[in-house]
Amino acid sequence: RRLRIKRIEFVGNEAFTDEELKKQISTKEAGWWPPWRRGKGIYDEERFEVDLKALGIFYRRNGFLDVEIGEPKVEVKEDGIYITVRVREGRRYRVRGVVIEGNRVLSDEELLPRLSVRPGKPLNEEELTADRTYIRSRYADLGYIYAQVEPRYDPKTGVVTYHVREGVRVRVGRITFSGNERTKESLLRREMALKEGDVLRASKLAESRVNLFRLGIFNSIRFELKGTEGESEVVDLMVILRERNSGSINLRGGYSPAEGVRATLELSHRNLFGMARRFSSKLRVGTLGGRYEILYVEPWLFNTRTQGMVRLFREDMEAQRDVLATGCIVGITRKIKKANDLSLQYRYQILSGPDFETSISSLGTVFQRDTRDSFLDPSKGWLNELSVEYAGGFLRGENSFFKLSGALRNYRKLVGDKRRYRLVLAWALRAGYARGLRATKRIILFERFERDGSTMLRGHRERVRGDVMLIGNVELRSWIYRFIGGTLFLDLGNVWGDVGDVSLDSVKVDLGAGLRFDTPIGPVRIDYGYPLDRGDDVGMPGEIWISLGNAF
Repeated sequence: RRLRIKRIEFVGNEAFTDEELKKQISTKEAGWWPPWRRGKGIYDEERFEVDLKALGIFYRRNGFLDVEIGEPKVEVKEDGIYITVRVREGRRYRVRGVVIEGNRVLSDEELLPRLSVRPGKPLNEEELTADRTYIRSRYADLGYIYAQVEPRYDPKTGVVTYHVREGVRVRVGRITFSGNERTKESLLRREMALKEGDVLRASKLAESRVNLFRLGIFNSIRFELKGTEGESEVVDLMVILRERNSGSINLRGGYSPAEGVRATLELSHRNLFGMARRFSSKLRVGTLGGRYEILYVEPWLFNTRTQGMVRLFREDMEAQRDVLATGCIVGITRKIKKANDLSLQYRYQILSGPDFETSISSLGTVFQRDTRDSFLDPSKGWLNELSVEYAGGFLRGENSFFKLSGALRNYRKLVGDKRRYRLVLAWALRAGYARGLRATKRIILFERFERDGSTMLRGHRERVRGDVMLIGNVELRSWIYRFIGGTLFLDLGNVWGDVGDVSLDSVKVDLGAGLRFDTPIGPVRIDYGYPLDRGDDVGMPGEIWISLGNAF
């Protein structure tokens, strides 16, 4: 029989109780709760050594800089293992005051409010280091890259003094690039927020890195400063790049009992002519229809950070067989600050069938705000959209209508820091309203909002279109093991033909669960949704969806 830890106790601890100290270590006493904790109550000598170091860090974070954690006394008895740890806490150091000396460029009023070390708090060496880094970063953003900061604590007075040596202000000399075998230097210089002769600001270096990465053509970007020996006032900047493969072939697909098989083949080039211009050709085939499109993106339009786009497409409409849509979309997108995009698009489309042909000419604008920490697996942030589209009237075309739609998506980490143990709450609210104008009493079917089973109501198989949409989704997401994750979800809402059709009785409700697989082509999900509403679908076994990417 393997003995387990019966008791862990501490001797000499006065500032913290045994229970408070036990929370700082991973080794636990044997017990039945929590039942999922593996290795509970098992003594591992190497693991306990790490725990003793964690105790020392905990004490030093709370002002006990002279703490000594003794060797553990381990006793093996018939009923289990008893561990005793002797602690010599020593003196607790507290901060009585904070002073900055040698600072001329930045005042005390600019620096002191943002420091972590403050009067009345226990002295924390980690906070001293963090404050030192903060002060240096403030100076580096003003071009004082040689600035030195030395924090000192006087145990007699309790005063922390940050001694600053500012140094000289540095400007950028020559900017050179390496590793850009296919990318033109003129593009790189255009994306650099720093120019030759500018003050060398750390924030401008970071902005340059973001601009270059946003092009989507580099795997890595590194900056090197040349000539910093002797604290020169002018230094050269070398930008070292590693390019991604410009061309790619992507194949992806999905399946559901309601929609059948879908497959997409895409050929793309993301660095056309060495200027980060994108060109792609995409073919999608499926049980309910197919689509072929050609896309061209110009990242720098009108000599500004405005992105231009032209898309030509030809599509078999899924909503009705034997209907062909052919058209083009021309648009521009401008980034506003860091997280906001504003787009303007013009669309011209011809719809033709066995016994009809009609056209749509529309102008639309989309505002998007994206603060997610990850595109594929977000754990915090927002993704919000607002879209307005107008067709007909002065734009011509045979259909006239107005569409307004919006979406709120939020991601919040509930527990866990590491990806494997992280639990994320994700929710989305999508709404839309459409109305026919002038002679268009009823909007053509293909322009109405569509209730998609794979991303909206995963417990219902039928695809419904209407002029009013309100969909809410809530998911709990967690990674179970390495590349395998799981989710529990609740979907509710509907798409209605008209405003007069909206009622609580017609709201659909689904409950379900799913698996996520992290693959080289992105997350693949398998969802099972069961309908809970009192509609005609009661008694259905539910729906299974296999798709690429998250539901929202």
